[in-house]
Amino acid sequence: MPESKKGLERRKYPRYECSLRSEVLEFEGKKSLIKKATVLDFSREGLKVGLDLLIPSPGSRLTLKILIPERQIVTLVSGEVVWSKYHKNRLKIGLKIKDADKKTKENILELLYDKWLEKKEKRRRKKELQKEKT
Repeated sequence: MPESKKGLERRKYPRYECSLRSEVLEFEGKKSLIKKATVLDFSREGLKVGLDLLIPSPGSRLTLKILIPERQIVTLVSGEVVWSKYHKNRLKIGLKIKDADKKTKENILELLYDKWLEKKEKRRRKKELQKEKT
């Protein structure tokens, strides 16, 4: 498994950093006024979400609508909040996916993996250029 900054990675699946526009459609089984949110990372089993104006606690159920215009994807993801914490005046939650369209989830993961590879390649080239200069 890959290593994290704090040692060995404990997660079953890799997480891919992202910034995907999303909206909270349902909270604890009740339709809510649309609340803006941002998916900050995504994996096969869960996601990290940044929220404003909503404070779900662990065990809460939440349904998000995720929007990815570049792939013309609009999808719903439902899950259970497994953790929550404030970071830089914004609430972040961990959402364990309970219901999502499998094919759409795979398309999102493919897009995020491709972006991760691009970033990794850019960092590698940058290091090579720095070595050449020294």
